[in-house]
Amino acid sequence: MKKKTIEQTVKKEIIILNGDLTIQKASDVREQLLNALRQNDHLVIDMENIREYDLTFLQLLIALRKSVDESGKTLTVVTGNNQMFYDLLKSSGYPQDKWFKIEPVISNNKGENNE
Repeated sequence: MKKKTIEQTVKKEIIILNGDLTIQKASDVREQLLNALRQNDHLVIDMENIREYDLTFLQLLIALRKSVDESGKTLTVVTGNNQMFYDLLKSSGYPQDKWFKIEPVISNNKGENNE
């Protein structure tokens, strides 16, 4: 009996967010993230350079997490040394280990589209 090796490639996109992620930008960010999720198997969200978060953004991430789970895809959130995100999670009551795979940094190919 011959065995075949099937090679699968995982489409991955790194989304770099910066500035203020508040209710004013929620709709635009939501569309950007959902479009990236539709086209990729693994979505990495780099939030190292965000100056301000609000609860709307956290709710958006949690909704995205649910979409990722339903689609069988992967989501990684990269925060760097941005303590504000951890503070927001803590003050909102959302346990970080339940919703997100959080990484301190991403690889050197930051901002590139990998297939």
